[in-house]
Amino acid sequence: MALQQTIKKAGTLTGTGLHTAARAKVKINPAPENYGIRFVRNDLDGHPEIVADIDNVVDNSRGTAIGKDNVRIYTIEHVMSAFAGLGIDNCKVEVDAQEIPLMDGSALPFVKLIKELGIKEQKAEREFIVIDKPMWLVNKEDVALSVFPADHFHISLMIDYQHPALGAQHTTMFNLDDFEK
Repeated sequence: MALQQTIKKAGTLTGTGLHTAARAKVKINPAPENYGIRFVRNDLDGHPEIVADIDNVVDNSRGTAIGKDNVRIYTIEHVMSAFAGLGIDNCKVEVDAQEIPLMDGSALPFVKLIKELGIKEQKAEREFIVIDKPMWLVNKEDVALSVFPADHFHISLMIDYQHPALGAQHTTMFNLDDFEK
C-alpha cells in the first residue's frame, strides 16, 4: 500500500519566465490528502485556481500550459516533473505571474526546494492507473508515445532536436528513485 505525500512546509523560488520574460515568484505549499496539485494565480482578482489535470491543458507547443476560463499558467512542466519524480501527490502552487519561472531550465531547482522543505507521508492511499494493454499516440509526424504493461517501472525517452548543437538525446530510467540523478 502506497500512501499519498505532500511537503512538510512552504517554500518559494523566484526567477524569470522563459516565454514572457516576466519575473515571477512561485510558492509551493503543503496540501491535504486528495487535494492533488493545484495552481493559484495570486496576481489576479479572486486568486483563480487551476487543477493540474490533463483536461485543463490548453497548450503544449513550447511547454505545458493549463487554463480555466480566461486564466492561463504557462511552463508548469518542470515543477510538475519534480512533483512526479519525488512522489508528491498534494501541493498548492501559488504564482504571482502567468508563467512559472524557468530557473535553470530543468526540474532540479524544484527538486532541491522540495527536498529542503521535506516530504510528508499522508494517511490516504495513492491511486494508480493500471496499464493493461499497449497504447500508442502519434501526433504530427515528429511525436510518438507508446505505453506498455509491465511488472516493473521502466521509461525510455528520446528527443531529436535536429540541430547540430543539440542533436538526439536519449535516457532510460528503471527506478523512480533515480529521478534526481
